[in-house]
Formats: sequence, structure tokens, C-alpha cells
Amino acid sequence: MVLYKIGLVVYTVGLRVFALFGHVKAKLWLNGRKQQKAIIQSSIVNHQSPLYWFHCASLGEYEQGKPLIKALKQKEPNCKILVTFFSPSGYEQKKNDALLDYVLYLPIDSKKNAHEFVDKFRPTKAFFIKYDFWFFYFKELQKRNIPLYVVSGLFRENQWFFSWYGKWFLKVLKNVTHFFVQDEKSKQILFKNDIKNVTVTGDTRFDNVTSDELKSNPLIDDFCKNNEVIIMGSSWQKEEELMSEIFSELPPNIKLIIVPHDVSKNHIQEIEQKFSSFNPIKFSEGKINDSRVLIVDAIGVLKYAYSQSSIAVVGGGFKNALHNILEPAVCGLPVLYGNNFSKYPEGKLLINAGAGFAFENAMQLKNILADLLPDKKYKSVGKNSQRFVEMNKGATEKIVQLITN
Repeated sequence: MVLYKIGLVVYTVGLRVFALFGHVKAKLWLNGRKQQKAIIQSSIVNHQSPLYWFHCASLGEYEQGKPLIKALKQKEPNCKILVTFFSPSGYEQKKNDALLDYVLYLPIDSKKNAHEFVDKFRPTKAFFIKYDFWFFYFKELQKRNIPLYVVSGLFRENQWFFSWYGKWFLKVLKNVTHFFVQDEKSKQILFKNDIKNVTVTGDTRFDNVTSDELKSNPLIDDFCKNNEVIIMGSSWQKEEELMSEIFSELPPNIKLIIVPHDVSKNHIQEIEQKFSSFNPIKFSEGKINDSRVLIVDAIGVLKYAYSQSSIAVVGGGFKNALHNILEPAVCGLPVLYGNNFSKYPEGKLLINAGAGFAFENAMQLKNILADLLPDKKYKSVGKNSQRFVEMNKGATEKIVQLITN
């Protein structure tokens, strides 16, 4: 417990240091929490309506919780939805979402903050998505007998709360009302640690991905037209570096869209330099020339760009931080990613379905693309992607039935 408290202090101090050196996300994190108390106090909460609290670490976890939010809204139109984020990337994109009634940063975990927050909103039920478990918030919910659910949970044996030094935290996890987990392995790990209130429901993200209702973008349409397009979605430096090594060796009719995870000015300049020989254009410039490379220096267009592309290369796989591979899969694209994805079972499942491809270096990336491009083989492989998504839908319906019966 002492180390937990110290860790939170060290984390906060570290962010202050990063903010001093101009780190954008650190500044957003700190400034958001400075304004948090006033925002919470000014929030007018109608306690006559059910209020469901969803906590998401970041944007990816929100997308995982969104199908359940929609299902509860449909079932109980008068209910209110409170969503909290730990990361700025989630809060900044969803703070004005019309689907949500309250969107806030989660105040840093402490006994005082947890008491004040839960006392203010008094949620009917709380849902923590996948992970990002906070001791004092869990204790406060349990103290008030507020049902607490973990949704799309994914557990590994080496997680710290299963170790000898995490036993104090494991005690609070044992009081969670119910765990809805993604796979049988997670269930068995919880059973092994004497947590029996577990149901394997699958991953709610499958219920969130759809190729319908995508907002079209004339700039993306103009760039893609009827060309074969490789898209790098939420790319990190490693994927961008490997692609820059091989892109000149691909057929000259192939185009490339780069939608980086980091859209800061410095990183966009790094990408421009890597692909300088192709005279890349930037999305923010608002016009298309005859360049083969488009760099998207904005947010909000990735899903539609997937729908207009032929093959996807998704970022984060080299850091075991794999981004959403289901979005390109539902659009019927073969999906390529780095080979370090052990925390993401969908990476292995997509490979087993014949639609995912892991690579370790530039040569492997080149060989995979060389196999998929001739005779538009990527189209038949992409059908495997769509089948994979369809076969794994249904987690949300299972959860709704269990929490409302």
C-alpha cells in the first residue's frame, strides 16, 4: 500500500517534469486535473435517473465500452452516462460526445478523491473497462454497495496483483461484483486466485467495429481513387522506419497513407524526412498532387481511410502496445503488425484466421506485401478478416443479459 501511494506521487512528479520540457500529453494531463475539481462541483447530477459510470484508461478502452453504453441507453433511455479517462487522448476526443452526459478525467487515486467523486455522482453501477484498476475507487464503491463490473477483462499470470507483493490489492479485486473476461485463460487465472465470479463473454470491441456510417472525406477519396493503397494506422516510429526502407521497392502504382499515433509537429516532420524522396503531402494542406505518400496530420479520419485502402499496417506491435486491428479487419483488409503482441490475443487469433500477418523486420514486411499485392490477393484475404469479426460478435448482448436479470 505504501509503495502504491509513493508510485502515484512519483508518477505525478514525473509528469510535471515532462510538462516543463513541453510534453503535450503531460501538460494536458496536469491541466485537466487542475480544472477537475471545479468541473465536478459544477456538474448538476440528476439522481432520479440511473447513472452508469464507465472508466476507461484511454480512447481504445472507451471504444471497448461504447457498445455497452449504447446498449444500456437503448434499454433505459432516461439513464445517464458518466465516462472518466486516465489519459488525455481519450478525454480530448470524447469530452463533447453527445452520447455521454458527463466526461471527466479521473482524479488521481486517493481515499479523499474517491470519496468525494463517488459521493458526488453516486453511480447506480460502475464499469471498469479491461484494466486500469484503482484501489481507493474500488474500496469506495464496495463500501457503498455499488455494483462494480470489469468488462472485457484480460488477465496474465505475471500481473503484479497476482504476485506475493500484490496480495493486498488482490483482496479488493475479490470484491468486484463480476468479471466479464475475453477468454478462457483469463477465467482460469482468476479461478486460480480464488476469484470465481467470472464469465467468459468475449471482447466487446467486436460489437463496436462496423464499416457502416463512416463519414466520407473528399481528400481521402481524391488520394485513393481506384488505386491500391497501403495504410499505416496509428503507426509508431518503428513501423514508419521499416516502411520507408522498402517502399521504393514496391510497384510504382502503390500509394501509401500514414496515419501516425503521434501527430505532433515534430513527429510529422520526422515522417516527412523519412519519405522525402516521394515528395509526401500532408492532410492539413487540403489538396492532393501526384505524390504517392499522404501523411495524415489530424485525427478522426482513420476509420474512413481504412475503408478506402487495400492493406493495413497497424502500429504498436513492436512495443507490445498493439493498436486496434479490428477496425481495418471489418473493412476487409489484411492486417500487418509487429511481432511483439503477447498482451493482445486478437493478434494471434487474426493470424489463425488467415488474415493477420506479423513481421519482425523490413525484409519480412516486404515479403508479406509482395505476396498480397499480385493479382489483388489481398481481397480474398480480406474476406477472412470480415468473417473473423462477424464470428466474434455478441459479447455486449451477453453482458447486458447478465447485469439486468
